[in-house]
Amino acid sequence: MQGARIRYTPTTAPEMGTETKRNMEVLLEADPAKSAGQGFGSAGQYLDVCIKTDTDTLDGYGLRIIRTAAHSDAVSMYLIQYVRGQAQCISREVVTSCFVTGCRIWVRYENGILSAKAWTVTEPTVVQQERGYARGVELTAEVGRRENAENTGLLIWHTGSLGTENWRNTTMLHGVSILYF
Repeated sequence: MQGARIRYTPTTAPEMGTETKRNMEVLLEADPAKSAGQGFGSAGQYLDVCIKTDTDTLDGYGLRIIRTAAHSDAVSMYLIQYVRGQAQCISREVVTSCFVTGCRIWVRYENGILSAKAWTVTEPTVVQQERGYARGVELTAEVGRRENAENTGLLIWHTGSLGTENWRNTTMLHGVSILYF
């Protein structure tokens, strides 16, 4: 098996106040080693950034960034719902060239609405422009309310190759920040 997972469950102590905060957002910067916009070494590899997640049962919501066989210089992005560790698509799919060095990823849950944005300041190539790939992504889905305290975690799941010999298939994450409100 290859890849890596990060699971974070916040403290719910009264002094932290997280048990009264029902909404959540995460912002991170990703630097995929692949520089042509494809993000991963082969089709089917993906990065999920999930919020409002129970990190034990793997129930929650997020954004999937996936390399598909259809594009060698772009990725597809769409919103997902995890149910017992199995992801289901819950939004339209957008083909984008923004998953390159300096890609910013923002995922937010507020009062039953899941939103995600991804963008970069890196200019797309001429070929990416000719193919009509989106320069950035904005997605929204109505998902219903998740009020229980177990669903306040973060899951980041990367299925690409790891290690020194496969560094060209990795993604470096910078400045992950989580806000509860």
